[in-house]
Parts: sequence; structure tokens; C-alpha cells
Amino acid sequence: MHRASYRFMPPCGITETLSDVESVRIVHTDRFNLLVISLNQIELATSEDTTNNVDAWAKLFKSKTWEELKMVAKDNDYMTSAVQTVYLSNEDKVIAKIARERDEFLRSEAYRNNLLKEQSAIIAEQNSTIAEQNSTIAELNDTIAKLQAEIESLKH
Repeated sequence: MHRASYRFMPPCGITETLSDVESVRIVHTDRFNLLVISLNQIELATSEDTTNNVDAWAKLFKSKTWEELKMVAKDNDYMTSAVQTVYLSNEDKVIAKIARERDEFLRSEAYRNNLLKEQSAIIAEQNSTIAEQNSTIAELNDTIAKLQAEIESLKH
């Protein structure tokens, strides 16, 4: 395909034909044209651009949300079809992303639950140790009290 020098860009876009590269410029077909749209210069669209919906297509390509895409495409069957095609091709990606996020959440949840079980087991073991130590302390306090009572009885 012949590439024109874009030092001077027409107001809204430029049309290219399928031809040999560089200087020969033999046109292979006039049934196929490539229209390069300058998305940053939509407001400079000519009346011919507007008649051929070039400005509308540029607005469609600049859309950032699905709602904006639908609004731009609502009166044009070709644009509506293009938006539906893009939506369907992205829908599979969205579904795959949702599935990945769900798997990640389930793995994270399983890890968290496992960690909670381990921590609960550690806490239960520590509670058991504390109970044993409290029992030992109580026995030692009883022994101390008996010994103190015995010491007191020996003093009198």
C-alpha cells in the first residue's frame, strides 16, 4: 500500500488506495480504499466528511463507554453492528476476567479459612496450656496457704 507523507494532514482524514509501494504507484484496485481519520480533528470535518459519516465514525472510535458507543451508533445500522461485534468480542474477555477474579477470590477465601483454622487450633492449644498453668498455680497457692498456716501454728 502506498503511504502518503502526512506532514500536511487534511482537516479530518485522508483516503488511500491499494497500490504498489513507493514511486511506481500502480493502483491494483479502485474497489478498496483505506480512510485514515484524524480523531483529534473531528471538528474540522468537511461537509463531504459529514455526508459520508466520517465524523460520526470518528466519534464512535473516540467513545470511551458502552453508553457513549450506543448513543453515537443508534441511528446507523452499520455502526450498531460494529458496536455489537465489539461488545460480543469483549464479552468473552469480560466473562473470562470475571471467572479469573472469582477463582482468585475462592483461592483467597480458602487460604483465609485455612489460616483461621490454624490460628483457632493454636489458640485452643494455648487456652489449654493456660488452663493447666492456672490449675498448677491454684494447687501451689493451696500448698502455700497450708504451709503458711503450718508456720503460723508453729509460732504460737
